[in-house]
Amino acid sequence: MVKVTQKTRYAIRALLRLKTFGEGGTVLKEISKEEDIPVKFLEQIFASLAKADILESKRGAQGGYRLKKSLKEVSLYEVMKSLREDVKFAHCLDIAKPECPLKSKCKAEKFWRNIQEKIMKILMETKLEEIDESLS
Repeated sequence: MVKVTQKTRYAIRALLRLKTFGEGGTVLKEISKEEDIPVKFLEQIFASLAKADILESKRGAQGGYRLKKSLKEVSLYEVMKSLREDVKFAHCLDIAKPECPLKSKCKAEKFWRNIQEKIMKILMETKLEEIDESLS
């Protein structure tokens, strides 16, 4: 089901915080401290975000993380997808599961699919920059 999990909320908060460090980026401990997010959890989240090309990491003494894309380029859907969050509205719309046995009889399936499409559109169109601006 579409649910904004703790993982997604942490990711959004961390990405918005990362923006405040500018081009140089920062280390996870700083974000962890500022946002009160466990470092181990941030490591998992940032690894996924880096794999999705939202972040880039640099090893070494001058290492850390920085945004690879601007906040206006990254959608809420992209963040959720990179974290492997479930973005389906109804159980019967899960493409990873076999087709619903009631599909031919279900009068509501078209309604649920329509809602699903609207939610997906909102998630894809909502950029992190909008979230950042709404908090200012």
